[in-house]
Amino acid sequence: MFYKILNTKTGLYSKGGLSAITDDSWAWSKDGKVWRNKRALMLHLAQFKDGSGGPGIPEHWLVVSFKTVEAGPRVPARQFA
Repeated sequence: MFYKILNTKTGLYSKGGLSAITDDSWAWSKDGKVWRNKRALMLHLAQFKDGSGGPGIPEHWLVVSFKTVEAGPRVPARQFA
């Protein structure tokens, strides 16, 4: 699984970092950052939790999970070189 953080107010994904909390447009994009495992995402979100000195995780943030599946034919790597 891969994970992204979606800002439901803007429809954009977080690029990571603490500046995302401000909803500044430069901290969000249509592609955003991909967290490659749940632990990495949890560590990132922990920076924003109440009690950690952070402002709290905004209610308009959603965690979106993506499952990757093999699609299409397998092609020799030399064709891409």
